Amino acid sequence: RGCLRSGVRFGGVGAYRAATVALGSSAPGTSDEGEVWDRHAMEPVVHEFARNWGDIEIDLDRADGRAFVEAFVDTEPNRLDAAFRETLYQHTEGNPLFTIELLRGLQEWGALVRDEEGRWVAGPALHWRRLPARVEAVIAERLGRLPAACQRLLSVASVEGLEFTAEVLASVTGLGLSRVIYHLSETLGKQHRLVRPSRLLRRMPGGQTLSCYRFAHILFQRYAYDHVDEVARAHLHRLVAEALEGLRVEGATGAEVDAQDPAGPQQLARHWEAAGRFDKAAACLLQAGNRAGQLSAYGEAVQLLRQGLALVGRLPEGSERAQLQKQLLIGLARPLLPVQGWASAERAQLA
Repeated sequence: RGCLRSGVRFGGVGAYRAATVALGSSAPGTSDEGEVWDRHAMEPVVHEFARNWGDIEIDLDRADGRAFVEAFVDTEPNRLDAAFRETLYQHTEGNPLFTIELLRGLQEWGALVRDEEGRWVAGPALHWRRLPARVEAVIAERLGRLPAACQRLLSVASVEGLEFTAEVLASVTGLGLSRVIYHLSETLGKQHRLVRPSRLLRRMPGGQTLSCYRFAHILFQRYAYDHVDEVARAHLHRLVAEALEGLRVEGATGAEVDAQDPAGPQQLARHWEAAGRFDKAAACLLQAGNRAGQLSAYGEAVQLLRQGLALVGRLPEGSERAQLQKQLLIGLARPLLPVQGWASAERAQLA
């Protein structure tokens, strides 16, 4: 920051966490609509600087995260390929703290090892699910400040996924939609900076609108999801699937339904499988596979229908399993022709 006093110009640079300033300085209150906070001492200072000198902030959250990942990985000799670097970026989104700690964690856990020339390479035990202790502590501190209602919302949101819908959260938690949107936009969004608005999804043909939000960072979603116990997680997946089914667009096919639609059959299949309802999950994959085939996405259709057949194999013997398996096999035969050709051994078995 620079200022001019008695003809002498002074300059300086300061750093602060925007999320900490937004939280204020006093303990949370017990208001039903969130917390009551005093203004942080930095807030009027930041506003005064902006009033006097305009836009003089550099927001590190908006810095080029990919460039940081590339630069930090290359601070030591390595043979880590583009796929590794892309995965590291996907897991950290270029956040400097998360990138540094996760890379160091991979080295400490033996997921990255040195080769004969002393260069870092991917080891046989490479995995990405574990979070470094320091990263967990940072996230735990931020989530631990939340009122109980907001913690519950984040748990349900983490089950729905990185992107989630206010309508589903309202259905599962029993809170009114307006209250859920308030918590997401104000308490969890502007104040705690844990989520952000994503999109308003207008779905055809009924014109229904879904209010979509997104976790501010993928590791927030992973932490919240991992801290829901196994039994509660399966229960929440079932409730989310039921809520999403209530939002499905009747009669919509083909291009009218986006594959990324939160209430689409692929998303429903994921939730039903996690809830242990393999019959419902396989039926959703049958629908998704047939639709992909209609759109000439034959490779995707084959993959979805094979996933459905794998789930059918986990069902008990009976007429329901036999009927679902038959439908999946019939559906699979169609896209296999353009994918594998007439001479395909798999297609010959289906015929």
